[in-house]
Amino acid sequence: MSEPAERLLEASGIYASWDTLVPRILNKAMTGPCPIEALALTPISPEELYFALESRRRGSS
Repeated sequence: MSEPAERLLEASGIYASWDTLVPRILNKAMTGPCPIEALALTPISPEELYFALESRRRGSS
C-alpha cells in the first residue's frame, strides 16, 4: 500500500492492513503515479473516490 493511501484511509477511519508500505505506486512506464493512485490523491471525499473508482472499474470513466 502507498503512504498516501494509508493516510487517506486512516483519516477516513477505515482500517487497512498491508504487507509493504511504499512511498508511492508508479504507472507501468514509471513516469508518474499509477492512474488509481493519481485519482486517490485528488482532493475528493472518500465517497466521491469510491464512485470514481467504481465508474473506472465499469469502464465508464
